[in-house]
Amino acid sequence: MDQGMAALLGAAVGVAGTLGAAALSYLAVRSQAPDQARVDHAKQIRSERRDAYAAFLEKAEEPVSQAILVLGPIEMGDVEPPGARQLAEMMTPFRRAADELLTMTSRIQLCGPEEVAQEAVCLWSAIAYLAYNLGDAWEASGESEQFSRALAEVEVTREKFIAAARAEIERVPR
Repeated sequence: MDQGMAALLGAAVGVAGTLGAAALSYLAVRSQAPDQARVDHAKQIRSERRDAYAAFLEKAEEPVSQAILVLGPIEMGDVEPPGARQLAEMMTPFRRAADELLTMTSRIQLCGPEEVAQEAVCLWSAIAYLAYNLGDAWEASGESEQFSRALAEVEVTREKFIAAARAEIERVPR
């Protein structure tokens, strides 16, 4: 083989190698773009969920705090139980906060997943019971025994929501 043929063959191998490397690079970049899009989407969803979960928890604290302020001193015997009309007035901000929490429950249902949405509905339900059913029963009978049990149920459902939300946020995307 003479030098000219060897140079030509070397150049051909070099060109083929370069084209092969370029083709492999193209395929790698082409498959990387959808992978990166999936990763970016998962990050965005996780961020939106975390924000929704945190806002929901913050909003859930409001009616519970209102209930403790209104009903706690009465149950402890620190103040005389108010009349039905006065209690209804005292319960109004508490009930309004519970209603606003229902709106936030819809955001959790939209963000998902189903397990977290179910726990959010359970938490709202426990708070709504505290706001409406327990308040109405108290107005009718002057009984305060159920307050502690209802408040404990709110705390249990709150912890379940937190556990479900934390598990979802910490879950490694597939």
